[in-house]
Amino acid sequence: MLSTKCFAVENSNGRVVRGLLSAMDHDRDAPLVIVPCQYEKVMRENLGVALYLALNGFKVVRYDATGHVGVSDGEHQDFDLHNVYDDFAAVLSHVRSRRAQLRYTRLGVLGVSLSARPLVRYFSQEDVDDVSLLVTLVGVVNVQDTLQRVMKGEDLVGNYRSGREQREHIKVLKYEVRTNFLKQVIARNYDDLATTVQELKRIRTPMTFVIAEQDDWIDPADYSSVLAEGIPALQRVYTIPCSSHELNKNPPAAKTALSNVVASFTQHLKGVEIAADQVVKPVVTDVIEQNKRERTLEMNPEAHVPDGWLQAPGEVVA
Repeated sequence: MLSTKCFAVENSNGRVVRGLLSAMDHDRDAPLVIVPCQYEKVMRENLGVALYLALNGFKVVRYDATGHVGVSDGEHQDFDLHNVYDDFAAVLSHVRSRRAQLRYTRLGVLGVSLSARPLVRYFSQEDVDDVSLLVTLVGVVNVQDTLQRVMKGEDLVGNYRSGREQREHIKVLKYEVRTNFLKQVIARNYDDLATTVQELKRIRTPMTFVIAEQDDWIDPADYSSVLAEGIPALQRVYTIPCSSHELNKNPPAAKTALSNVVASFTQHLKGVEIAADQVVKPVVTDVIEQNKRERTLEMNPEAHVPDGWLQAPGEVVA
């Protein structure tokens, strides 16, 4: 059974990031993969990712974003895309400082959907020589276009830039956020494709893209433009057939995507080539049981105490 430990760490803005370390065997040396939470989601919704990785011999760190939904500090109205950058910096530092305790061999990072964009920024600017692989899963490369697609044609970024957006709050998918979100997207140059391409070219960490063949949130031409630029660090691109952006709505596509994610991490973090059909896959009962356990953590955020890696409530500390 998957064993889960809780952690909490303060980011550079003084907000507490709360998350989970999951593994089949915490005492075994193994590579570790960090999975930031994507927009609109909580870390429990990345349980499938965690189980796929853990069953195939990885330790997995997941956490909720600050200024968003979940148990980390802040309200979802205050979501700022750069929070993802700050949260990741704090968690990566936390993991690095506890390498002996965590007993990990190599590091990998998985960015999903919108969360991939600040990770590209981070990897283009910061020292990540100890990270062996960055994988983006349906990673957003053109934030302005993706937001317009999510909003059914309403150009939020364009309207804000031109002064036509006068609302204090906007509803993006299920949640309302302050329009400061748009202000920061523009001010920090997260909005356009050209800046993403420039940053991708500066990355030296090996990368894998997993993209959806029929992604309704990302213009296929944008990925074609990225690939045409010849990204030096890009090692491989997996295209998931007959799949849209929201992989959770298409279980066969999600299974293929996560199998490719695991295969890529296995190659780069373990030095072993495996095919997607060799990946160990979780069974439904495992997912249901672990989901129940993690729901209790959402109801008890005080379990994520800030003084280190601890056993989850109800588990015995060795």
